[in-house]
Amino acid sequence: MIRAINGRGAHRARAVCDRCGREEVVTCDYARMSGGSGWAPNEAQVTRKMTGQGWAVVKGKLHCPGCEAKRKVKPMAEVQAKLQAGAAVPQPSREQKRAIIDLLQASYDTKAGRYLQGETDATLATVLEVRAGWVAVLREELFGPDGRNEEADALRQELEALRADIKAVEAVHAAQGEALAGLRGQAGRAEAKLSRIMTAVGAHVVRKAGV
Repeated sequence: MIRAINGRGAHRARAVCDRCGREEVVTCDYARMSGGSGWAPNEAQVTRKMTGQGWAVVKGKLHCPGCEAKRKVKPMAEVQAKLQAGAAVPQPSREQKRAIIDLLQASYDTKAGRYLQGETDATLATVLEVRAGWVAVLREELFGPDGRNEEADALRQELEALRADIKAVEAVHAAQGEALAGLRGQAGRAEAKLSRIMTAVGAHVVRKAGV
């Protein structure tokens, strides 16, 4: 529910969760009530602000984020309870089984133990518009294990080759870095030696020698 807050300053309203009583205060506009008997908060504006903060309006009732989360979890709990009570789990029809097996025969390499190209349980299920779990059960029972396909294996090999190339290039760069550091060291030592010589012989000798 939404309640008015009387007082000076910015116009405010109190949003109250209709399930647990949690309260939040927000600023809002006020409008004159019908009949001119007073002023009331703009409930639509308050509702927009609260839903932007995770609150929800369910069947005209205002729910705080915590209560809304509990409300959404309840249906799943009911489903789990039905399953534990022995409720029937959906199974594919005979026609759906045939369609799944036919597509598995065209998409799965039993010798290699993997899907062809980029196929997976999920892609076959999408094509046939059936549950991916049905495809997985029949594939595991009649064809072979999951987790691999031709395209993925090719990409793994390509990735391994790229990693080997990266290591080789890194080794070359490391060797070049060491060589560069050595050259810089030699240049630094030569520069320091030249500086000492020029200081020792004096500026006039340097100018005379044309250095």
